[in-house]
Amino acid sequence: MSFVLASNLGTATTRMEDRRTASLNEATAISTARLQAIALDDPRGRAIATMLEEYLVIRRTVAASLPGSVESSQASESAAKLQSAIWNSMASRLSERADVQAVSLADALTHTFDMSTAQDFALVSGLPQRLPPYCGVFCQHSWRPATQQPASRWR
Repeated sequence: MSFVLASNLGTATTRMEDRRTASLNEATAISTARLQAIALDDPRGRAIATMLEEYLVIRRTVAASLPGSVESSQASESAAKLQSAIWNSMASRLSERADVQAVSLADALTHTFDMSTAQDFALVSGLPQRLPPYCGVFCQHSWRPATQQPASRWR
């Protein structure tokens, strides 16, 4: 019984830490991309920075809502549409002028959206597939009635 409890607590702690790390990485990536968009110092850069601010608000909603809920689904759809708009704006900027700052921003946006995917995965990932059957086996063996316990060899 104590093994199962320890295993469950360890799994819960690990999942919470994974979610926390993914949230921090995503927020850092969004902030970095926003600062790089501002550094472009042109209208498209400012537009991308504004969209990233909106994106951050939407991603907070995703992280705060229950996975699979209506609120989470709607926020995820909004985030996907905003990602598309950001990429369209970035593609337009690159076609106008592909300088070092624009390429760096494109790389930061790629990292931002990769971190969003990692955050989504951290929110919905459950127990490892092999763990639940083992938990069932340990529970069965630890809860046998005293009459079914093996005889002590010290009697």
